[in-house]
Amino acid sequence: MMQPGGMARPEMPMEQQQPPQQQQYPGQQWMMMPPQAPQHQPVQPQPPQFWAQQQQQQHYGAGPTNAASGGAGGVVDEVRSLWIGDLQYWMDENYLTSCFYHTGELVSAKIIRNKQTGQSEGYGFLEFRTHATAENILQTYNGAMMPNADQTFRLNWASLGAGDKRADDTPEHTIFVGDLAGDVTDYVLQETFKAVYQSVKGAKVVTDRVTGRSKGYGFVKFGDEREQQRAMTEMNGVLCSTRPMRIGPAANKKPMTASTQKASYQNPQGTQGESDPNNTTVFVGGLDPNVTDDHLKQVFSQYGEVVHVKIPVGKRCGFVQFADRSCAEQALSNLNGTLLGGQNIRLSWGRNPSNKQSDQNQWGGAYYGYTQGYESYGGYAPPQDPNMYYGGYPGYANYQQPQQWYRKLLLKRYHSSLVKKIAQFIMELKLILVLLLAVGATADYVRPPPRKTLSFPWSKKPSSLPQQVHISLAGDKHMRITWVTDDKHSPSIVQYGTSPNNYSFSSEGESTGYSYLLYSSGKIHHVVIGPLEDDTTYFYRCGGEGPEFQLKTPPSQFPITFAVAGDLGQTGWTKSTLDHIDQCKYDVHMLPGDLSYADYIQRRWDTFGELVQPLASARPWMVTQGNHEKEHIPFLEDSFVSYNSRWKMPYEESASSSNLYYSFEVAGVHVIMLGSYTDYDENSDQYAWLKTDLSKVDRKRTPWLIVLFHVPWYNSNEAHQCEGDDMKTAMEPLLYAAGVDVVFAGHVHAYERSTRVYNGKSDPCGAVHVTIGDGGNREGLARKYKKPKPEWSVFREASFGHGELKIVNSTHAFWSWHRNDDDEPVRSDQFWITSLFGSSCLAENGPELRKMLLEP
Repeated sequence: MMQPGGMARPEMPMEQQQPPQQQQYPGQQWMMMPPQAPQHQPVQPQPPQFWAQQQQQQHYGAGPTNAASGGAGGVVDEVRSLWIGDLQYWMDENYLTSCFYHTGELVSAKIIRNKQTGQSEGYGFLEFRTHATAENILQTYNGAMMPNADQTFRLNWASLGAGDKRADDTPEHTIFVGDLAGDVTDYVLQETFKAVYQSVKGAKVVTDRVTGRSKGYGFVKFGDEREQQRAMTEMNGVLCSTRPMRIGPAANKKPMTASTQKASYQNPQGTQGESDPNNTTVFVGGLDPNVTDDHLKQVFSQYGEVVHVKIPVGKRCGFVQFADRSCAEQALSNLNGTLLGGQNIRLSWGRNPSNKQSDQNQWGGAYYGYTQGYESYGGYAPPQDPNMYYGGYPGYANYQQPQQWYRKLLLKRYHSSLVKKIAQFIMELKLILVLLLAVGATADYVRPPPRKTLSFPWSKKPSSLPQQVHISLAGDKHMRITWVTDDKHSPSIVQYGTSPNNYSFSSEGESTGYSYLLYSSGKIHHVVIGPLEDDTTYFYRCGGEGPEFQLKTPPSQFPITFAVAGDLGQTGWTKSTLDHIDQCKYDVHMLPGDLSYADYIQRRWDTFGELVQPLASARPWMVTQGNHEKEHIPFLEDSFVSYNSRWKMPYEESASSSNLYYSFEVAGVHVIMLGSYTDYDENSDQYAWLKTDLSKVDRKRTPWLIVLFHVPWYNSNEAHQCEGDDMKTAMEPLLYAAGVDVVFAGHVHAYERSTRVYNGKSDPCGAVHVTIGDGGNREGLARKYKKPKPEWSVFREASFGHGELKIVNSTHAFWSWHRNDDDEPVRSDQFWITSLFGSSCLAENGPELRKMLLEP
């Protein structure tokens, strides 16, 4: 059956159109086919006129049109653009293009971004070749699930065209809505009020620019001032989702005029601070007495990272310190003279806190916050209670104050003394329950709040400049150097030597590249250098130009130290993890899958390469794939194209036919990297290769045997339960017979260590299993564990961090796991492990191993 416009109606159920979090199968055509149009279309929210920036939108529309009728007259043929809203921070033009690529009718996709920060404003425009195609897309996709996202498409006709004015010129009256639950969206907030007040024109929930999470407050606009006033009293305390709302007025923001600029407060520090290129402190004068530190921080943090805010007691001035000079300059330019808490603030440069002179007006500190400025909604101060933002995360919030406020709010709504007593009793019980749950979920450790996804500002670089440099082991006494250049003609050559700027040797290698949808990679170079001396520092240069790098080769014998961290991603916690790994003086880093969290957005592979370059260019990084590396699109893109092109491992050197599984030896340790997302049953190539590889292991030469893969076999966390069972059934008997000492896995975003275990039970001849998928990914921690704890589970905790395995000699190694406690690596778990080499286990299991290895 054909739909209007010639699009085939998909036969798959709706739930299959969203890509699964782990493995994707060819039958799940979630991106290629248009989503099933629901039989009963729900009423979709229209994009409010005041969201769009008129000047930007004029390029993408052709006049107001009725979405149902398609307009009238000649205008209808010109309307070919759709508005798309509710976009998450990571959704860019490439993502939108991939959603509609199969139609063959998409002309362009445009994300509207903040002019100052470059971050997405959460909406954009899609231009199609014909009006009929655009109308069909609107009717088919609006309300359907978006690929790789837990939300639906929100589409409408682009409402403004060249020369058109705003269709709605009626007055707007805004209210502030606080204490919103994390699941409240623009649509939910709008419909909560629109069901009672007909003049509601739109609603906006303020979200973090980077993480996309709700900040717990928003704004609602009314066309009728009387309904606005009624809503401020009638809706105060009414539940929206799971929380009662807190309503207040939203103050209007006054534009800065020439007169207000001249009124800028001039303090003695201004001239000195302006001339100091390292100064990032802004002086704020003319503050309203009701403005608090938190209020001031939230207003200024829309321009960048604010590291400290201080308002001296009894003073009508304050200081805001930024992490970056350019952010302070933007704030000075844009906020000077604006209305804050009823007063126009006056800005100038403060004094650099690094100045050695004593200055009572300067304070140090480290408090990070991000918010957005929605000028059209007014400048109302967001809630000053930081617990609101993290109340949904056990251990983050102080529960007493919100619960007391909630109790008073509910009591105010009852008039009977008996009902008051009952409500009072219920609230006390809830308070006690919440406090007990908070303590039980976090034990004696209160986790710090989530951190933002890192941003990587684009900067022009020479096309031949080596970028994303990383190294890996490539056979005995050899190292593979990998880097990327924009110049397609840059040579694949590495010059190297044992002293700076003195290159005694050079090696030439190969290059590759790939295309993925509309993305084309740079030239990816792979050059193997060697033979190299053990435990020696080498200096090298890639492509015959660019900066000099240095690497250190691993030792030839014990001791040797491995750093281990999986599921890295690109967040503030990732940066902390990398900094902590850099401090541990490791020899080799091992990563059990989920590297960049690119998730189809190929530019993220580039930024990940830049992020890890300082570490990965100096010590070998040995990685295996996770589900986030797969990036399979049926009929369009094969699996692991990006991963295999960028992170070539020594699979050929270990006689493997696939980059997804391989092995290497270093300093008396044999390490096997397996693939959780390629065939692993007894008839698979991977299983056959594993048997061959194990048959070559000489425990006298390599007393330690370690295995890594992505999906854990032993997992008492609620997340990803049983996903590794099939692989475990197929391969655990083989690894048990071979006497594997330690198995590292990721996938679950938490830490857990087992005792020696086999077949679900403690076994002295089994392997120690360590889940360490806690490198800092953007998806957050897996906090819930199954109860009671299994007898094989020794230690478990949901925190970001990394591990260190120091193999001291042929029989003993020391393992430690270091939690990211704020910015300090805190050792939270440690134990000594004895190798199975020389134990009775190898002798007892020897006959079984030989039998399994000889089986066809």
